[in-house]
Amino acid sequence: MSSAIGSSTLSSSTGLDVGATVDQLMQVERAPEQLWKIQQQAIAAQASALRDFNSRLETLETRSNTLKDITGAFGQVIVESSNEAVFSASGDSSSAVADHMVAVTQLATVSSLYSEQAFLSPTATFTPGDLKIAVGGGPVQTITFDLNHSTLSSAVEYINQNKFGISASLVNDAAGTRLVLVSKSSGLAGNLTVSAAPEGLGLKVGTAGQNAKLTIDGIPVESATNKVTGALQGVTLQLNGDVSGIPARLTVASDNAGAQQAIKNFVSAYNDIVTNINSEFQYNAVTKSSGTLAGNSTLRSLQSTLLSLGSFQLPGTATFKTLRSLGLEMQDNGTLKVNDATLATAFQDHAAEVENFFRNDSSTGFAQTLSAKLMSLTDSVSGSLVVDAKGLDDSYKSLGDQIEGFEVRMVVRQQQLTDEYTRIDIMLRQMTSLENQVTKQLESLK
Repeated sequence: MSSAIGSSTLSSSTGLDVGATVDQLMQVERAPEQLWKIQQQAIAAQASALRDFNSRLETLETRSNTLKDITGAFGQVIVESSNEAVFSASGDSSSAVADHMVAVTQLATVSSLYSEQAFLSPTATFTPGDLKIAVGGGPVQTITFDLNHSTLSSAVEYINQNKFGISASLVNDAAGTRLVLVSKSSGLAGNLTVSAAPEGLGLKVGTAGQNAKLTIDGIPVESATNKVTGALQGVTLQLNGDVSGIPARLTVASDNAGAQQAIKNFVSAYNDIVTNINSEFQYNAVTKSSGTLAGNSTLRSLQSTLLSLGSFQLPGTATFKTLRSLGLEMQDNGTLKVNDATLATAFQDHAAEVENFFRNDSSTGFAQTLSAKLMSLTDSVSGSLVVDAKGLDDSYKSLGDQIEGFEVRMVVRQQQLTDEYTRIDIMLRQMTSLENQVTKQLESLK
C-alpha cells in the first residue's frame, strides 16, 4: 500500500471512510501549492507597492515640471484692473510685467436691422422681391424672397439656412411681429447697410455696428469686439461699459505667491515619497519585519537618488546656489522643511534669481536637472520601477501556470487515491463479514 491510513478513518464495523482518508492525503499532496500561493501573494504585494511608488514619482515629476516649464509657475502673472467698471483683464505666461493706463470712450456694438412695419403674425406675408444688403465693406448680397419665402417665418428660415453673414429672428412688440436681422460680425466690419428691400419689408437701423475705442498709455486703439486682444502681448482686456474716458490702471505682475506655493507643492510630493521609502526599510520590532519592498534594490537606489538632491549646487555665481539658500532645508530623515520667511524674502528681493535656480536658459536649474532624472525613472517602458513590477508580474503568471498544471495533476491524483482506498474499503468490509461468519460458526460448535 502506497499511503498511510489515519486511525480515525478506520472502523471495525463499517470499514474505511474513503472521503476523509483521501482528503487527509490530499492536504499533504497539496502542500507545495499552498507555498506557491503564498509566494504569489507576496509577489502581488511587491508589484502593487512598486506601482504605487511609481505613481508618487510621477506626481513629483509633474510638480517638478511646473517649476521647470517656461509656462509653469514662474511664467504666471497676476493681471489686475483698478476699475473693473472700465475693464477687467487676464494674462498668460507671455505677458510682460508692467503698468499701463487704459481709457475707454466707446464700446463695440453689433449691427442690427428691424422691419419698420409690424405684422399681425409670423405667417403674415410681404411682397416677394430682393433684399440687397452689405456686411461692413463687403460686396452687396442679393437675397431673393420668392413666393415660397414671402412670410416672416419662411424668410427667417431661408436666411438662417444660408451663409449671408447675418442671422434672422422674429421679435414681438406691442404693435405686432417684426423681422430682425443681426450681423454675425461685431464692430464696424459687421455694420449692415441695405440698398433695396421687398415692398412692405422696409428695414430700419436698430443698432449701428461700431468699433470699441480706447487708449492704452495714450495710444489710440480700436477693436471690433469688446474683448481686446493683441494690443498688449499676452493680455486680454474685457471692456465693461464705462466709456467716460477716465483712465484706469492695468497692472501686470509676476505671480510670486503662486510660484512659492508651487515650490511648497513640490516639497510636499518629495517628502511624501521619501517618507514612504523610509517606512519600507524601517524594522518593526513588534511584527519583527520590514516593509514589502525592504529587499528591493531598485527602491534603495531610488532613495539614494532622492537624498542626493540635498547636495545639488547650481553652477556659476548665482545668488541662490543650493536648496538651503532658498530656505529648503534637508532634515536627518531626508525630507525637506520649508523656511517660509527665507523663501518669502528671496522672492521679495530676488524673484528672478529664484527662478534662475529652478529653471534657466542653460538648463542647469534644479527643477530642470531633477525633471530629466525623473523622466528616465518614470518612463512607461524602461523606468526602473516599471521594469521591476513587470518582472514580478511575469513571476506571478509563471507561478499561476505552475499552480494550474499542478491542479490538473491533483485532480488525477485524487481520483487515483479514491479508487485505491475504495478497493481497500471493500476488502475491509469483506474481511469484517468473513470474521462475523467464522464467529457465528464457532459459537454454534459450543
